[in-house]
Amino acid sequence: MTYANVGPKFELAKSQLMSVIIGQRNFLDRLMIAFKRPFASKPDPVKPKNAILVLGPDSSGRHTCIETAAAVLSMNGLLEDGSVAEVDLSLYPTVSERSLFLSDLYKALVSPAEVIIFDAPEKCHANILNILSNLVINGVHQLQARYTFHNNMLVEVTGQLTEDTVGELYAGGENISYSSPVKARAS
Repeated sequence: MTYANVGPKFELAKSQLMSVIIGQRNFLDRLMIAFKRPFASKPDPVKPKNAILVLGPDSSGRHTCIETAAAVLSMNGLLEDGSVAEVDLSLYPTVSERSLFLSDLYKALVSPAEVIIFDAPEKCHANILNILSNLVINGVHQLQARYTFHNNMLVEVTGQLTEDTVGELYAGGENISYSSPVKARAS
């Protein structure tokens, strides 16, 4: 699908979105432009399709807008899956939660969802932001050890031959969204 032939589908998706979300016209216009951006050029299969920063006060509908946008984009054939994976970054305020974060990140990246919302990036440890930054810029994060996915967690594999180990995390093809109540600073 090229940028030229997705225009009508995006316009239909935008009108469907605006019929559900009331009073956010300017924001929804910009959100749909952001989702349309990857269609302007051939995406790198290793890197995320998109990275979107959504700022707004609590209870302003940041998640609802992104979730509804993903659903209508899927209904119009612009996303294969209309679900959204969410990772609450406030759960990882110190470096000691790194392994828990890696498990949650892995689950989000391998889920069928093409849109991932990382909520509250201002509340997580800088090490977590470095991992996310690496994923957005390079599309891959090299893990410091080999892991296997067991009991819904990434577990470090030491000294044993195990099939299906995980040594890198890939963000290829994802639409990554950061959501925060922090106000943007005027420049």
